[in-house]
Amino acid sequence: MPNYGYYDYYGYSQPYSSGSNLGLIGSGILLALSSTLILYLIIAWIFRSIGLYHLAKNRGISHAWFSWVPFLSQYILGRLINDKVVLGDNIVTTHASFFLPFLGLLTSSITTEMNEISWICSVFTLAVWVYETSALWRLFKIYRPKSRCSFTIWSLILTSGFFIFAIRNDKPFDELDPTKVYENYYGDKKVIDTEYNRDRAEIRTQEKEREETLRNTYQDQLNQDNLSTEQKDHLREQYYETRQELKKEADNLIKAENKEYQAEIETLDKETTEHLDPVVTSQGNEVIITAEEPTEEIPVAEVSNEINPNETGDEITVISDTEAITPEIDHQINETINAIDNLINNRDQNEE
Repeated sequence: MPNYGYYDYYGYSQPYSSGSNLGLIGSGILLALSSTLILYLIIAWIFRSIGLYHLAKNRGISHAWFSWVPFLSQYILGRLINDKVVLGDNIVTTHASFFLPFLGLLTSSITTEMNEISWICSVFTLAVWVYETSALWRLFKIYRPKSRCSFTIWSLILTSGFFIFAIRNDKPFDELDPTKVYENYYGDKKVIDTEYNRDRAEIRTQEKEREETLRNTYQDQLNQDNLSTEQKDHLREQYYETRQELKKEADNLIKAENKEYQAEIETLDKETTEHLDPVVTSQGNEVIITAEEPTEEIPVAEVSNEINPNETGDEITVISDTEAITPEIDHQINETINAIDNLINNRDQNEE
């Protein structure tokens, strides 16, 4: 009689293993984490693309749709930082709109093709990472200078997409090249011009449509058989008067649009000038220079009132401390001193 064991009797070929279940649970957790990470990266990429697209449109940068294309979005980043990446204190590299997408593509290719020389890949990847991080830091410095460090650090931890999205409507200022950022007034002037031309065209289109309707109505009335000559002349006069009123109304609307346009441009110019140029104000004997942020107050030496130029009628020439004293200037100074001495001597003689 065969000797059946416990597992043979119940139909098991081998004892129950708890390790296989643990492996399945671990694989499930790993799959869930991987799916969550992929979903997170997709969402972050969408936010990054939206942010870059809005920044490019606000600056009037062409091909803003590159923001949605891998590697080409780095071209938009390079344009936003005015093609400059700062490495260290004084090292400034140019042509960032070329190097950022090129280095990203090159890194991807090298990592795939040169696995046997891993240390070269690691060094090159690290150098590109430093370059791209510096470009990101410069972007935040231009658009959100007070948060540039925190935004850059959190971008390295959580990816940059959410932080680029956060600055999409901020106004830029680049201390390395202020006029470059203000090209096209951040794109605002371009928007104002577009709206102004669109409104003008819409007014003229409405004028033509109303004139066409008026002309058709006039032709219908004029084609009536029972109208006398006087009635036709009266209709004709009404038609021309109404046509002139329509044109006058359209011209007034155009003038109003033009006035509003000029006011918007003046406001934009004023804001741009105030942001670029320092503002100098005076308070008593002090001069305060303010730019983007107020600087230290610079006291000015008090002016002595002992000598009043108006008493003598002579002109007094003030020479800056920084000017070089040439022989000609030295001669003028001596002549002025002699003239003052002569005036004092003459006044003393007259008093005696």
